[in-house]
Amino acid sequence: MKPLLLILGLLLTTAFLQAQEFPSNQKQQAWEQFKSKEGSNWSIRWNESTGLPRVLLGTSQTKFTGEPKEIAITFLTQNKELFSFSSELKDLQYVETKTNKAVSHVKFQQYYNGIRVEGAQYKVHVRKDGKIEMANGYYYNTIDISIDPAITKQSAIITAQTDLKLTTNSKDNNKAELIIFPKEE
Repeated sequence: MKPLLLILGLLLTTAFLQAQEFPSNQKQQAWEQFKSKEGSNWSIRWNESTGLPRVLLGTSQTKFTGEPKEIAITFLTQNKELFSFSSELKDLQYVETKTNKAVSHVKFQQYYNGIRVEGAQYKVHVRKDGKIEMANGYYYNTIDISIDPAITKQSAIITAQTDLKLTTNSKDNNKAELIIFPKEE
């Protein structure tokens, strides 16, 4: 019985490894183009589930001008092929800019047809001199689902209250939001 379980475990592990997305040739080419433009001092960590950049770390040769938000938008737009962002970044919404020790951290949230994608945020870290030193986050470029909820908002609230064994009389505290929760393989 043990050999059968071991073989089954190896088959499942192999299937899982084959299902992971590694950077395509197109992404590898976009990465090489990025380095030729911004310098070879950059390193990348790929998201093994999506095959997209998870972290870019280095210092850009390009010195951008403007406010950190505009600089971040320009950087992401210029490199949208590498990140697989849609044209004009229409599925990314600006969230906030926080500045710490002369570096502005500009955060964007991904939306799919107007619905927030949970955990899908991208940050661009802009130095005071207008150079980018890092970009990191999660982005899901293959979302293709219906955005029509399967249950009503009230039904979701009741289910959550029941499952969590909550008792409340106040309807003001009951909030429900339709979100997309990506499932990483």
